[in-house]
Amino acid sequence: MKNAITAAAAIMSLTTPVLASETFSGELTLGYQSLSDDGETADNFFGGGAIDADLGNGFHLNGGLNYTGTEYQDVDIDMTVFSLGAGYDVSPNVRVGAFFDRTNLDAGNESLTTNHFGVEGAYTLESATLSAFFGKGDSSDLDLDSTVMGAEFVYEISQSIDLGAFLLHEEVNSIDIDNFGLSAGYDMSDTAGLPIYLNATLGRVDIEGEGVTQFALTATIPLGGKGVKKGSRRFHKHSTYLNTVSTLLGEL
Repeated sequence: MKNAITAAAAIMSLTTPVLASETFSGELTLGYQSLSDDGETADNFFGGGAIDADLGNGFHLNGGLNYTGTEYQDVDIDMTVFSLGAGYDVSPNVRVGAFFDRTNLDAGNESLTTNHFGVEGAYTLESATLSAFFGKGDSSDLDLDSTVMGAEFVYEISQSIDLGAFLLHEEVNSIDIDNFGLSAGYDMSDTAGLPIYLNATLGRVDIEGEGVTQFALTATIPLGGKGVKKGSRRFHKHSTYLNTVSTLLGEL
């Protein structure tokens, strides 16, 4: 957890001066994830941040960096995912875009890289938002090819409380991995006067029909004046496989 907090704090120190402009908005997140089955639990912490730049005329650029890590037999194991995306507001309610994620797993002198890329979009109607994505993944280091897809629905009951549901799928070398569940969010800005957004998710991760229970709790601090994006947070936004790996690192 100490490394995750350190990474999040470093990201905050780099982005805070930039976010003083109204053109930019962002967030800083500290998260906990766990997988449980038959009384046994694997868990881990992660930290990271994201930034969105409004370029005008409906165009946006966004980026993010998440980190998690552990130590195994005196060897530091670090896992980072760097995300870059571009979007266009077709209308006040519809945004379409593309994403690229680069994930590095470093252990001692070994470094393994996985890339994901694809398209994504979101539709907002009053208090409800539906977002979805589709993409491909590959890793020559691990000899992996994958297809990723997913959707999330978030409904804001009030300015402080939201509920959601998500369904994610990844096929890795013909192996199906599904992640689905429910989320609940609480924005403390108005009720407690603290610029913190809490989100909890409870769901399942199924690999070829064998499932485990998944739980996650995240705390997000919005940076800039545009508020916080509601909905679930995870170490890897698009890859269920790598998100599961990041949780299992905590058991090494």
